[in-house]
Amino acid sequence: MQASLRAVFAAIFGIALATNWRNVRPIFVNNRKKGSLAFGVTFGIMIGSAMIYVLLNPPVIVLYLLGGLCGALVYRHVANKKEQEG
Repeated sequence: MQASLRAVFAAIFGIALATNWRNVRPIFVNNRKKGSLAFGVTFGIMIGSAMIYVLLNPPVIVLYLLGGLCGALVYRHVANKKEQEG
């Protein structure tokens, strides 16, 4: 019974990773095209969210709000920078 539960857990974990990668990959590709700042912030938000979740275990909505706020601030900065250049 224990071995079958481990196999099911491994399968679910693998499917979750594959699904998350399919959702995250276009975000990484798009932000890499926008420049190193947007890509770095995207990567930082994802790694930072994971670390905050593991270390502090806050409600997920807090992570969504913090990530969204960080992303909005950076995109505003990038938009202002493009507007000044163009």
